[in-house]
Amino acid sequence: MLSKSSLRQKWFRLRIVHAVCAALVVLAYPGYFPQPIIGQEVMRGQSEAGDMECISYCSPTRPGTRIMEVKVRLANSPLNAADLRSKVRQQGLEVTVYADGFERGLYATVSVIKPKALFRARTKGDGLAPAVQAQRKIPGLEKLVITNVATRLDKPLQSILQLPSPVGTTTGEWVTVRLEGLDPGIEYTFRATGGRSVVTCQAVVCPVDTIPTAANRAEHKPNTKR
Repeated sequence: MLSKSSLRQKWFRLRIVHAVCAALVVLAYPGYFPQPIIGQEVMRGQSEAGDMECISYCSPTRPGTRIMEVKVRLANSPLNAADLRSKVRQQGLEVTVYADGFERGLYATVSVIKPKALFRARTKGDGLAPAVQAQRKIPGLEKLVITNVATRLDKPLQSILQLPSPVGTTTGEWVTVRLEGLDPGIEYTFRATGGRSVVTCQAVVCPVDTIPTAANRAEHKPNTKR
């Protein structure tokens, strides 16, 4: 029968072997253990009148997906459910990526905010000048799409109203429009159809946007042959 000291020595050796094996696994597979979560970048904007807000951030579940939420105040005081839903059905939204895009007619619009609505650039039928008609395809707006719309009457979804509004901007009735299809680093300026207030947000650059592609990595791979 083994003595207590022999058993302790055997147990000690087993623990050392186990620790060495674990260390080798970590070295061989650095992604084996979860990495710390990097704080995500957030861009905010607010209109001068305080009746519009926007926020841009990266999707926490879909790498490389940029999300922007635009909030528009529909009324300064509470409305009943029927009036609030009626207001939403009448609400349109316009967006440009140019500093003077609204003045020059270089913007896209949706007549009614609703899921899956694509922003449409203005066309010849809108009475635009020939010089503007030639620029109907506006960079940064061709893939812009509404993915969700919500008011206080709607059940909160994980994909919308994810981040709180600045203090002092929650009075009245608001509608939040969730957008995807943004180009990283571009500034988007929004206004409600027929409105004067504008709000500008820059689309965030997600971490995956800065990771080199496989082709680029191959080009920069060091030459180990001698």
